[in-house]
Amino acid sequence: LTAESDILQRTFRMDFDKIHEVKQLVKEMNNLPEIEYAEKAPLFRISLTPNDTFYNNTLDGGLLLGTAEADWHLTNINAEAAWDITTGDPNVVVAILDNAIYVDHPDLQNKIVEQVDLGNGDNDPSPPDTTYIWSHGTHGAGLIAAETNNEIGVSSIGYNISLMAIKLGDDASDGQAMAAGFEGIVWAADHGADVINMSWGSPQYFITMQNTINYAYNKGCVMLGAAGNNGNGMETQMDSTIPVNYVAYPAALDHVIAVGSNDVGDNKSNFSNYGTWIDVLAPGGYYNEGLLGVGAFTVLSTTISEAGDLNSILDGTGGGAAEYGVSGQYDLMQGTSMAAPVTSGLCGLMLSANPDLTPEKLTAILKATCDNVDAENTEFIDSIGAGRINAAAAVQAAQDSVVELVADFEASEVVIPVDGTVDFTDLSLGTPTSWNWEFEGGTPETSTAENPSTITYSEEGVYQVTLTVSNADTNNTEVKTNFIIVGSDSDIAETAWIPQHTHFASQYRGVFQTAIANDTTAWILTYDGTGGSITRDFARTSDGGENWIPDTIDAPDNLAPGCITAVNDLKAWVAMYDVNGGGGIYHTSDGGENWAEQPTAAFDGT
Repeated sequence: LTAESDILQRTFRMDFDKIHEVKQLVKEMNNLPEIEYAEKAPLFRISLTPNDTFYNNTLDGGLLLGTAEADWHLTNINAEAAWDITTGDPNVVVAILDNAIYVDHPDLQNKIVEQVDLGNGDNDPSPPDTTYIWSHGTHGAGLIAAETNNEIGVSSIGYNISLMAIKLGDDASDGQAMAAGFEGIVWAADHGADVINMSWGSPQYFITMQNTINYAYNKGCVMLGAAGNNGNGMETQMDSTIPVNYVAYPAALDHVIAVGSNDVGDNKSNFSNYGTWIDVLAPGGYYNEGLLGVGAFTVLSTTISEAGDLNSILDGTGGGAAEYGVSGQYDLMQGTSMAAPVTSGLCGLMLSANPDLTPEKLTAILKATCDNVDAENTEFIDSIGAGRINAAAAVQAAQDSVVELVADFEASEVVIPVDGTVDFTDLSLGTPTSWNWEFEGGTPETSTAENPSTITYSEEGVYQVTLTVSNADTNNTEVKTNFIIVGSDSDIAETAWIPQHTHFASQYRGVFQTAIANDTTAWILTYDGTGGSITRDFARTSDGGENWIPDTIDAPDNLAPGCITAVNDLKAWVAMYDVNGGGGIYHTSDGGENWAEQPTAAFDGT
């Protein structure tokens, strides 16, 4: 890696053939004193849900599939009104990190300002084959910044902004796997990318990716990730190892905007993952439903696949993709892989309106200007982020936020050991005359220096840094949350999830609720994994999970716990219910050995 970071310079990716022995290799490497930590590097998968209706069947239009707007995704986000404010600055560069990008496509060839193939170690990021899957990155590139108003092909939300094409896929792969995600982020940050689009992911959290994201964030990059496409369990049906509605990384990491997908009616796409970690929705799903209720007409963009020409797609006179036999033209795809680049293109447009926006400020504006779509998604309130992006509102707010003074800064390192030091450099725009720094967890805690140095962090943790700059006329504040990570690499590794043995006598006990009393004490309630029914088995820990003590709530057999509230390691309260009616409140003051019903809190309703 070329990263100007000590921790990333000491991070190495190892390739080897005996993949079935990876767990043993990681274990042995972690036992070596020369190695601070070793972990499995995931093979990222593109976040594409193939549109079988278009790709494998005759596209008849009319009766079977109805009609569709080719640019419905632009109408959905109010793009035309955004272009009335700005059509984009070519100096704003959005990096698309994907399996491959066909840089000679007629709608892209004038938009690429930087390119590299990190999957095969050369400078040609084009796909090795003209297939649908290998068109994934090309499709995303067109959504971000296809050349617009050039009398051919499609329009893009980014209009005049520029593209950086970074190929992550190995030509020898199937086009879905990308191993160079870490390198791609660093390469983009080091080569001047303003925005980084990552339409791929994994359910696996890993330390190195967060460290890499922090590196790009420190360089001022806005980063977006696709939320993933298993909200309806379709991927699990094809691969049972993939969790339903998983939390996707890098989308869910700190400093990454997690983008879910919506359909034309602002409904969350059925395939889109959801949860409190989602930041925004953007169009990536269906325009309408076909005759049999199957989704039809998704998002049109550039490809290198054997797809139909644009007119055949729109008027429904052409056949399926294979029948068209036209390489390097246009095709339909759906997925959060499409929603993320639409949002990335919008971020580029916002930076065109106000190039002084920091990643924190841009993210705040993007979310604050979203249209609320809770009414269309009553099942997913609080699980679809701030709402569906609104390009016109976001660009207008970005333009309105232009001020003469903008606070910004960077750190010499963002991942340090305990008792490590960090130097901070002021990058504020305008002419500040005073600086007020606040270093959460640091010593000293504050500073009025322009470029404070040797700020010491003596305790493990993740800390924010705040800078307020002022002059005679105004002031401006920048807050970078989760910015400085303090701890030895092995300590940082322990901030990932650690499996612990709860020692239940019965098999197949799953946890459905955790109640945390303090830093070391927690209680859990369980369900039966073979059938999903709630059990009266519980467990508690008073030493941070090193040891769990299992037991059973002493209550009538017909009652099951609905929720638990922990007071300390000995006291807890549970609400018990019977699906046929009745229940009450029970509590324990001896660690769960005995439970007593609270007589004043009985109820008999269902």
